[in-house]
Amino acid sequence: SNVHIRSDDGTVFVEIDKTGKVNITAPTSVTVTTPISTFTGDVKINGNLTTDGASTLTGAVTSSTSVTAPMVTGTTNVVFGGISGTGHIHSGVQPVSGTTGAPQ
Repeated sequence: SNVHIRSDDGTVFVEIDKTGKVNITAPTSVTVTTPISTFTGDVKINGNLTTDGASTLTGAVTSSTSVTAPMVTGTTNVVFGGISGTGHIHSGVQPVSGTTGAPQ
């Protein structure tokens, strides 16, 4: 059978089912206070993610929609619309006082 830990009014509870799945239900929020939290395995968030500090990513970043940022900095290369920030070329190069065409 499942194990349940419930508040007196039943609105907050932790449930551990017989397969080992843990469900936490809290109507307002859950706070974890520890110097570091480690998750082994994938993490799925059904909602928005807000961070109040810096984020460090060591793997690929994939988005199925647009990414909005005031500035994007890459230490190796950043590609926008298929145009490499470090390997693109410019057409229409003019003499010293002129300008170039758009990146390609």
